[in-house]
Amino acid sequence: MHISYCCASIIGVQGSERGATGTSRHGSILHQVSKGHLYSKHSKNKSSIYWVCIRKPECTTRCTTTEDPLRIVREGEHDHAPDPEAIAARAAVHTIKEAGVSAPERAPVHIIDQAMHRLSDGVVAKLPLRAAMKRAVNRARSSRLPTNPKSIHDLKDLTPEFMNTLSGDLFVVYDSYEEQEGSDDEDDPVEDRIIVFATKDNLKKLGRSLTWFTDGTFMVCPSLFTQLFTIHGMYRDVALPLVYALLPNKLEASYTRVLEAIKEKADELHINFPEPETVVSDFELAIINSVKAIFPHATLRLCFFHLGQSLWRKA
Repeated sequence: MHISYCCASIIGVQGSERGATGTSRHGSILHQVSKGHLYSKHSKNKSSIYWVCIRKPECTTRCTTTEDPLRIVREGEHDHAPDPEAIAARAAVHTIKEAGVSAPERAPVHIIDQAMHRLSDGVVAKLPLRAAMKRAVNRARSSRLPTNPKSIHDLKDLTPEFMNTLSGDLFVVYDSYEEQEGSDDEDDPVEDRIIVFATKDNLKKLGRSLTWFTDGTFMVCPSLFTQLFTIHGMYRDVALPLVYALLPNKLEASYTRVLEAIKEKADELHINFPEPETVVSDFELAIINSVKAIFPHATLRLCFFHLGQSLWRKA
């Protein structure tokens, strides 16, 4: 990915000698290009914006601009030399944050490393600490996302950007809320919500796998749900997680609905989806009963590791 370090025109400045560079966390930053100084926004009234040198209190120089169009009308003299490396560093941080937003799948540390590789040693020396830049990238990403739901009732209809992969492929293959909303079912479609995630390619791999592995976990499950239920399949002699399901409980009906949903979706997508020969499960009776009901001809095997865990808990 190419990263550019030109100044971002968050605030436009009239004239060829003056410009602006992005924004900081605490407000707008004005760049006086011809002299190479930076100002932070201090206050404003109906007709003017007042700026102060970012090196305050060491330098108390102020600058006054009009608002629309933005034009410098008064500027004092600074008692220090300009710092072009510091200006370039601020522009680089702004570009790093924008790169983090445009490529949410990339780790912040990789974006930062790529950016620093293109900067001079003098500019790198003026950058914030890596940890601070990582936090800045994460804050920039969070600011573009909707507020996290605080309860299951806040999680209503999923918007398209949260139902597809980054490449645009469908990822949510089943959502019980869509199925139950408006029906005569007495169950609360929100409280008993089940969401199943899988790509078309994952379902193809699962359909070709003779052995399935099922498991439920609670430690990494989002707080709005009770557990994350996963189904792994064998692909090129490696067990891969292919289906993820967020469940509201540990009931047999929920596990059954997940298995039914992936079969129905595979049929809808015209995927060959035969019954697996073997299903490996832990000792959860609800999962065992669901597998027997949906795949009556499959051989059910119980996991020795989970047996050891169960014995240790009861010891």
